[in-house]
Amino acid sequence: GVTDQGQGTRTALAQIVVDELGVPLEAVAVLSGDTGVVPYGGGTWASRGMPIGGSATLLAVRALRDRVRRVAAALLEAHEGDIELAEGRVHVRGSPDRTLTLGQVAKTVWFRSNELRGVEPSLEATVHYTNPGAWTFTNGAHLAVVEVDPETGRVRVVKYVAVDDCGTLVNPALVDGQVRGGVAQGIGGALWEHCVYDDTGQLLTTTLMDYAVPTAADLPPIDVHHLETPAPSIAGGYKGAGEGGTAGAPAAILNAVNDALAPFGAMVTDQPVTPERVLRALGRLRRA
Repeated sequence: GVTDQGQGTRTALAQIVVDELGVPLEAVAVLSGDTGVVPYGGGTWASRGMPIGGSATLLAVRALRDRVRRVAAALLEAHEGDIELAEGRVHVRGSPDRTLTLGQVAKTVWFRSNELRGVEPSLEATVHYTNPGAWTFTNGAHLAVVEVDPETGRVRVVKYVAVDDCGTLVNPALVDGQVRGGVAQGIGGALWEHCVYDDTGQLLTTTLMDYAVPTAADLPPIDVHHLETPAPSIAGGYKGAGEGGTAGAPAAILNAVNDALAPFGAMVTDQPVTPERVLRALGRLRRA
C-alpha cells in the first residue's frame, strides 16, 4: 500500500472517499502499512502517493458508489441513474422523501439480501491500479532572494517563492506543507548540510551538533502558489507534491548566490554554499 510518513496521505485519501460517496470525513477509516489488511504495494516513494494511491482510491470508491446506487435503486424502486448520494444518505433525484441512510442500505445487504432480486448483495469494491506507460511529473518555478556578506561569506535567504503545478489538489493545505518542508530541506542542502569524512573514510559529522540542518530561525517566509493542470494519463489528474520543493531549492539558492557574487567576478559551483567557499570564490582565502 501507500504508507503515510507524515505528509497527510490518509487525510487526502479519505477526502477522495468523502467527495465521491458524500459521507462525513469521520466516517472514513484509511488503513495502510498493515500487510494483514492491504496487499503489497511498494511503499511511498517517487512522489507516488496521490498518482498511485489516490488514483486507486478514486477508482475503488467510484466502483463502490456504483454498487451502492445499484442496491439503493432496487430498494427504492427507482432507476440506478436517478440515485444520488449526499450527507451519508441515498435518495431519488427529485424525490427527497424517497431516501435511505447508507447504514440502512448496508444492513439490508447483510441481513435481508433476499429483498435484492437480481442484484448482487455486496457493498465491497477492489480496484487494482497500475501507473500507465506515460508517467507524470510535477512542474514549477522557484525564486530565491539572498544576501551575501562579502566580509564573512555568510549567505542569508531573504525571501523564497515557489509556484508548483501538482495537478488536481485534494487538500491544498497539505500540499503547502509538503512544498514548504521540501524547500526547507533543499535550502539546508544548499547552505549547511554536509557530510565530512576523515582520511580513513570515517564520518565526522555524526550528530546534529556537527551536521547542520535548518531551523525555523534560519528560514525566511516561504510563499507558496499553485497551478492546477490535471495529469491527462492519471485517474483524478493527480501529480506528486513531495519532491518539488527539495528539487527546486538548491538550484534557486545557488543561482541567487552567484547573481550576488557576479559584480565581484566570483562564482561558487559546489554545495553547500558555506562561508568558506564564498570567501574562497572572492579570493579572500587561499584554496586548500
